[in-house]
Amino acid sequence: MSVGRATIRGMIASLDALLPAAGTHVSSTYADWVAAHDPDAVGAARDLIVDMGRELNQSWTKPGRFVDTMAARARRLPPAHLPWFWDTVGHRLIGYGSRPGGRAYAAARAAEAEHGLPVDPGYRRANALLFAAGGAMPAKEFGAHQRFLAETLEPAAAHAALDAFLTAWAGSKADLPADLVRRVRASAKAAGHGDEEVARLVGAILSVTRKKSVPDALLTAAGPVLAAHPPADTVAAGLVEVFPEGATDGGAWLRMLIACGAASDGGRAGGAGGAGCTAGSGTSCTCTSTRRSPAAGSHGSRCRWNSSTWWAGWGRGCGRRAPR
Repeated sequence: MSVGRATIRGMIASLDALLPAAGTHVSSTYADWVAAHDPDAVGAARDLIVDMGRELNQSWTKPGRFVDTMAARARRLPPAHLPWFWDTVGHRLIGYGSRPGGRAYAAARAAEAEHGLPVDPGYRRANALLFAAGGAMPAKEFGAHQRFLAETLEPAAAHAALDAFLTAWAGSKADLPADLVRRVRASAKAAGHGDEEVARLVGAILSVTRKKSVPDALLTAAGPVLAAHPPADTVAAGLVEVFPEGATDGGAWLRMLIACGAASDGGRAGGAGGAGCTAGSGTSCTCTSTRRSPAAGSHGSRCRWNSSTWWAGWGRGCGRRAPR
């Protein structure tokens, strides 16, 4: 079986044991793989790992430059070594922001495809979880990983693996992909599920998303699904606490809350520490949360969100147009 030009390895024992167990910052995956598969080169591989650590320590404030330096080193390696080398680079970059580690992950997968190298499914799945949890999974690799799961697992198992992958991603600092709902629906359909399962998974993912931008397109797509299958109270409370950051007025988020009943007459949702949200006649929302609003700074204890006029902070003014 193949994914692109990469070949799926049929093995009894997975290579996922090569993943770092003592912390990604000291990953030796590449040297461990070389020791098992190209023992004549193990000395050079271990020296390269030492150089890798030294170089990152020297350029830790410029991780992009570190990736460029590693690219020069990669050009001297045999093709079969490249995925393992680049994954190790990526492991060590987890925690340095999404872009540097993402570049390394993408380079590893590109090497597999370009050279038709064998791919161990268990390792690939576990490695993707590691990058997703660390916030270093490139958004453009989401589709490729979903296809990989579909090609290497039965539909129900592939959907469960996608659930775990997205849950790991949601808990990281990385932004969620804008087409999340479409991709979850495709996975659920292949596994024989309907929109109820789509709503469950999308709601679960969004409800644990914190301190990051959330694309308006994602929230807009999630609204009708969650409206048709309203989330449980615990999930609804989590949705109230999302507070998208970045260049947004929060309108798509508020519309999603109102559509699914997380912000409704009577104040259905209530988050941790007494956070909650109520909306009267579908026009205003009063949030009693100590978190930051998406359009302004902290409001101390309460903020009043009127969706047809202005944001007005209770104790501190927002000075921003309300979402429409």
